[in-house]
Amino acid sequence: MKTLYDDSLKYADIIENMKNALPNDYFKGNECDFEVAHKYGNYDIYRHDMGIFYTSEPFLAGVFTQNIEEIASQVIADISKIMVEYNIVHLYE
Repeated sequence: MKTLYDDSLKYADIIENMKNALPNDYFKGNECDFEVAHKYGNYDIYRHDMGIFYTSEPFLAGVFTQNIEEIASQVIADISKIMVEYNIVHLYE
């Protein structure tokens, strides 16, 4: 994610695809007023999402889960909301 973010012009097509990917799930599971470029996936009992959050102060994040397949997407969405709120609060301290 850092390489994509740091060299965003070179990877513009990939980032655009990631912004459009699964628009209502994982990191994008909660309504937000900023873009998220993310790469989600699963393998057996594991679910994950990695992304670039284009908030007023962009940040990179990754969440990995295990053994919660049925609710993993919502858990990841909830964690992303907490990360965004934490990031925004700490910007103004």
